[in-house]
Amino acid sequence: MKFGVDVSHWQGIVNWDLAKERGVEFVYLKGTDFTRITGVGFEDSKLRQNAKELERLNIPYGIYHWLQPHIDGFKQADFFLSVYHSLGCSLPPVVDFEDQNFSDKNKYLYHLQQWLERVFERSNKKPLVYTRKSFID
Repeated sequence: MKFGVDVSHWQGIVNWDLAKERGVEFVYLKGTDFTRITGVGFEDSKLRQNAKELERLNIPYGIYHWLQPHIDGFKQADFFLSVYHSLGCSLPPVVDFEDQNFSDKNKYLYHLQQWLERVFERSNKKPLVYTRKSFID
């Protein structure tokens, strides 16, 4: 088994040298999201800084996208892919599917399906879904 972590701007400035020393073997960084109100895509504010440090230390990493329930999945996937392809990601793409602010579960699932299909089609890598059992239940 390998030891990995999930990091976003919420963790602040990470001491990656110490993380590697303590056994971190891979990392997933929050890559992209969309604003709920305007529907505009944005990168996590610490993404590029963290990616640069991981590349310096030769720690494999990938990025994930927080899937918004009310925004077209293809639109979200296209934005995610523009960021994913601009980095040195060595791990498969991931979608974080656990936003509870949805009004129609079928629409949210459809946006997930759109995202997964588009990302697979344009990255040739099978994306992973990150969620939690209580959300799926």
